[in-house]
Amino acid sequence: GRCRSREGGYTCLCRDGYTGEHCEVSARSGRCTPGVCKNGGTCVNLLVGGFKCDCPSGDFEKPYCQVTTRSFPARSFITFRGLRQRFHFTLALSFATKERDGLLLYNGRFNEKHDFVALEVIQEQVQLTFSAGESTTTVS
Repeated sequence: GRCRSREGGYTCLCRDGYTGEHCEVSARSGRCTPGVCKNGGTCVNLLVGGFKCDCPSGDFEKPYCQVTTRSFPARSFITFRGLRQRFHFTLALSFATKERDGLLLYNGRFNEKHDFVALEVIQEQVQLTFSAGESTTTVS
């Protein structure tokens, strides 16, 4: 796998057929390990070696039952701790949605009059809006 730095550590991006915190589990030759199948999937060892995940019904993707889409009720959101102040940072985000409009990420004050960054889907187009305090910039 390839490792990417992130604040407080790293994340491994595994090649096809591998999973685990450090890409140490092979679906072709390994055996079931706790947590290898995500989101309530059941791990089944194969007679010829390797394993497969039986996923619950819904929008789950093989081979490890990852979430492919997630929606929230209108006017709802999830909050996380605010980002630390930075002069430079990199943000990577993967998403899938069935909606034409939605807020993907917002960080800043709730009045949008000071420093903030917002990433949205507006009429099926990704839009980034940010401010460093004096003016607001929008990129589609």
